[in-house]
Amino acid sequence: MASFSAELMVAGHTYLVRLATYEFTQAADLRGRASAKVRHGLLHLTLDVPPDDVLLDWAAQWHKSLPGEVVFFASDQRTVREAVGWEAGQCVGYTEEFAAGDAGAGAYVCQLTITTTGLTLHAGRPSAYVPPAATSAAHHGPAVVHGQGAGQG
Repeated sequence: MASFSAELMVAGHTYLVRLATYEFTQAADLRGRASAKVRHGLLHLTLDVPPDDVLLDWAAQWHKSLPGEVVFFASDQRTVREAVGWEAGQCVGYTEEFAAGDAGAGAYVCQLTITTTGLTLHAGRPSAYVPPAATSAAHHGPAVVHGQGAGQG
C-alpha cells in the first residue's frame, strides 16, 4: 500500500499538509445525466502551525490574493501524483487548535479555508502547466474548473 504526503506552496513558502479536502460537483437531472457545469467548492487544509506569519497575514488581509498549489506526493520516491493549484486564492478562514499531548496527530495545528475563482487539477505533475503546441490536436492539459460550488456564489 502506497503512502502519501502533501505540501502547500504559497508566497514562496512550503508547508507540510496534514489534511486536505476539496471537491468538484456537477448537478444531475432526474435520469442521472449531467445538467450543469462542473463546479468546485472551498479548499480546506490542516497544517502544523508554521513558525512564520505568512499564512496568518494572508488570512488577515481580506483583499489579498495569492497564487498557490497543493502538491500530493507518493512517499516512496516523492513522485508527484497530483496537484491542485490556483492563480488568485484568498484565505477566508484561519483557525488554530492546540491539544496537549496529541503529538501523533499534531498538538498545535491550523486550519485554512481557501477560495478562488478557479481550481486547476493536474495528475502526475505540479501545476506549472505548459500548453501543447497550437498544431497539436490532443488535449493533455489540466482540468480547470471555474466558479464556486453550489450556493457559494
